[in-house]
Amino acid sequence: MYLHFVIDNFYIEKFMSFVAKHFPDQEHVFVAIKQDSFKYLSSNRLRVFNSIISSELRQLVSKSDKIFVHSLFNTSINALLLIHSEALKKTYCFLWGGDVYNYWLQDRHSIKSAIAERLKSTFMRKIRKLIVEFREDYEFVRKRYGVSTAYYEAFYPVPVDFDALDEIPPRSAIDKARRIMVGNSASDTNRHFEILEALWKNQIVGNAQDIEIICPLSYGDMEYARKVIEYGKSKFGERFKPLTEFLPPEEYAKVLNQVDIAIFNHKRQQATSNIIGLLYLGKKVYLRSDVTTWQFLNRIGIKVFDTKNILSNEKEDLFLYDDKLGKENKSIVQEQFSEERCVQLWSNLFGE
Repeated sequence: MYLHFVIDNFYIEKFMSFVAKHFPDQEHVFVAIKQDSFKYLSSNRLRVFNSIISSELRQLVSKSDKIFVHSLFNTSINALLLIHSEALKKTYCFLWGGDVYNYWLQDRHSIKSAIAERLKSTFMRKIRKLIVEFREDYEFVRKRYGVSTAYYEAFYPVPVDFDALDEIPPRSAIDKARRIMVGNSASDTNRHFEILEALWKNQIVGNAQDIEIICPLSYGDMEYARKVIEYGKSKFGERFKPLTEFLPPEEYAKVLNQVDIAIFNHKRQQATSNIIGLLYLGKKVYLRSDVTTWQFLNRIGIKVFDTKNILSNEKEDLFLYDDKLGKENKSIVQEQFSEERCVQLWSNLFGE
C-alpha cells in the first residue's frame, strides 16, 4: 500500500486521477490533515483526519510500503513521521518550490518559522529520497539546508493535457488585440507591482490601446489580489483584465491560447505548469534569469527570455518573436513533459 500525504490543491486532484487511471492494480491511499474547507479535492477519493493524533493514521503509516509527502507546507506531517522514525526509511517527499524557497526570500523570520525550517531540514535529511521537478531545485536545497539525501526527478501531470491544447481553435482573424499575461496567482511572490510598473513605462506597451494585460488572480491571497487589481486598473484602465474566478482546465487553456506573451517575475521556481502549457502553445515566455526554472529550461534546450530586461527598461519589442523558435520549444516540451514520460517516471518510483 502506498500512502500519500496531500494538501488541498488542484494539481493534487489531477494527480489522484492520474494514479487511478495508470496504476489501477496498486493500492494508493490519499490522506489530508484537515485545516480548512477543501476547495479542490474530491472527498470520495480522500481520507481526511482532523489531526495527526489518530491511531488509525498511525496504523496507515506503519502498514504502508511507501509514503509520499506532497510538499512540506504542512509541517505537522513532518513531525508525525519524525516521531515514527521507522517510517522515514520508506518516505519520499515531493518539493513544490514555495515550501523551500519562501523562507529564504524573506528579510525577517519569526521564531515559529525558524523552528519550522529546522524541522524541514531534519526531515529532509532523514527520509529515503527527495522528489524534484528538476535537479536545479535539489541543488538549492542541498546548499541551503545542507541536505545530502538522494533525489529523483519527476513531475505531476500537466493540468491541461496536450491533446486538449491541440484542439483549441485558432484565434479569430478579426481579433487584433495583443495580449500579455502577467503572473499566475494572487501571491506576492509574483511581484506584480514591479512588473506592471515596468510595462506601463515600456514605450510599446504603456499607451498602446490594442494591448491587454491578462492577470490570473483566481487563487491565493484575495486581499493581495484586490490591491493588484486596483493598481493594474490605475495604470492600464480597462486594458487590465484580471482573472478572479478559477476556470476549468479546458477554459483556462483557451485563455492561454489568446495570449501573445507571458511574463513571470517570480524570484523562485513557480508556475511551472503554466509555463509548460504556454511553451507548448508556442508562446513567448519571459522568466527571471536568476531562478532555477530558467536554468532548467535552458539546460534542456528551451529558449525563454529574461524578465530582468523588462525591469531595466531596455528598449526591446516584447512582441518580436520567431515562430520557428516557438515550434522548437513545443517539440522539446512534447518530449520532456508527455503523459507517457510522466507515467514512466512514477512507475519507476513506485516500483523501486
